[in-house]
Order: sequence, then structure tokens, then C-alpha cells
Amino acid sequence: MSLELSNPAGWLLPMAAFFCGAIASGQLAPDTTHAIRLGLGLVLAGPFLAGMNAVVNALFDRDLDAINHSERPLPSGKLSVNSVIAQMGLMGMVVTLYAHMLENGLGSRLDGVLGLGGSEQRGVFYLTIASLALIFAVNAPPLSLRRNTWWSGIFFGVLAVALPWLTGHLLFGPLSFISTAFAICFAFGAVGLLILAALNKVEGERRVGIRSLSALLGREVGMLIGAMLIDTAILAAAILAAPQGLLAVLALVGLCVLQVGLQVAFFRKPAMPVWALVTAACVFVAAMVTAAASLPGVSATLSLL
Repeated sequence: MSLELSNPAGWLLPMAAFFCGAIASGQLAPDTTHAIRLGLGLVLAGPFLAGMNAVVNALFDRDLDAINHSERPLPSGKLSVNSVIAQMGLMGMVVTLYAHMLENGLGSRLDGVLGLGGSEQRGVFYLTIASLALIFAVNAPPLSLRRNTWWSGIFFGVLAVALPWLTGHLLFGPLSFISTAFAICFAFGAVGLLILAALNKVEGERRVGIRSLSALLGREVGMLIGAMLIDTAILAAAILAAPQGLLAVLALVGLCVLQVGLQVAFFRKPAMPVWALVTAACVFVAAMVTAAASLPGVSATLSLL
């Protein structure tokens, strides 16, 4: 198993989305049982599903990595294609069994300790299967959706934010309309993060035929679209949070203003630095947490933040 191949940095956004979904359920209490269940869910969202996505992406995008990141395990020859396929198959089986355990429990006394196997977890397994199917649809032939202009970003948002958020919510309680709306809203914002992250890969994407927005329309247009998606998502979340109180709205608007200010500073640079992307992602995650915490019934979880 290659930890580098599973890209631990890529786990953070899905894990944050899962945590936000758990908060939004209003059922995440500061006790041992809920803390353990939260930890088990974070492993599913991060190392397992996000890690699986990174492995599949590394296998089918090795031609692009050979141009932009020749030091990575596959282009550099550290790992063979067969070993990556084996890791992918093993991870797929482990993820499937793990999700089944989260939804149905272990059939032992531990289920009571971990709070597993209850009716509130129904749907976690099916969302996990949907995530796995989407991972292959996005990265692998014959669909290879990530090589198309809009599909790439939309499905990234679904995989990185919407599905982890909904899974986190379902692991603790039944879905609500407002939580689902927040998940969809921030999924579109994540499309903007993906566009910004890909700005420095435009030439490589053009050479291998990936039709991203930046590759088709140019770096400046891609940068503008990415920023607009992020800012619009945060403002939409502020509108959705309005019935919950003025404080949440002001906090989200403030985060949006901060994001815009940072974007103006970043866009004056000839290349998008890594620290700029990290900062943009941190402000975006702060908006996600703020939105989730604004929902009714989450006051009991605030001591966990």
C-alpha cells in the first residue's frame, strides 16, 4: 500500500464535509460513543474514499502526471501499474466492507458501544457504493468524465463535499432539507476550488486532451469562474442560513468578503501559489462549518468544535 499514492492532502476537504454533515444532523453529542462513530466515519470519508479516488486518478492520469509531476510514484517508476491495480482492488473491497459495517454493525456487543447498526445509519452503505461508482466514472474509461469541461468539476464537488456531507449526516440522523441544500451549495463551491487548483496545470492538460475550463478558455477566465463559484456558494449559504438567525448570516458574509479580498491579492500573481490555495480552502471550510453549526438542534455539538 502506497500512502503517497493515496494523497493524504486530498483527504482534508471530504473529511471536513463529513464533519459538517455530522454537525448538521443535530445529533452529534460530546460523548464517547458519538466521538468513536465520528472517528470511524472520518476514516471512511478520508483515507478510504478520498484515498481510493486518488489511487484511481493516479492510475488513469499517469500521462498527465508524467508532464506535471514526474516525481510521483507511477511516472517515476517507483510503483508498477500492476501494483497500483492491486492496491485499488484491495481498497475497493475494504471500503465496501467497512461501509457495510458502519450501516449494519458488527453483530456483537460492540455495536452498542459504537452506536452502530441503528436505523439512523440507513443509507450510508448506498452512498458509499455511489461514491465508488462515481470515482470510476470520473477517472476511468470509457466515461473518463474528468476529461470533459464541466463534468470534471461538478463530480469533484459531489465526491469531495456533497456525498461526504450527506454520509456524515446520515451516520447520525435522518437527512433534512436544509442540510441537503447546504451540501449541494458547497459542492458547487468546491468546483471553484478545483478550477483554481488546476490553474498551474493548464499546459499539461492541453497536451493530454483534458478539456478543463482553464485549458479551453485560458487561465484568467478560469481564475474568474473559480472565484465566482466559491463566492456564490458562500453567499447562497448565507441566504439559506437566514431563517436560523442574523449571526450566521453575518459570519458567512464576512467570510465571503475575506475570500474576495484574498482572491484579489492572489490573482495579481503570475502563478497560483500553494499557500494561496490552502488559504482559500481554509476560508471555504470555515464557511461550511459556520453553515452547519447554524442549523437548529446543533447547540449540543458546539462544545465539540
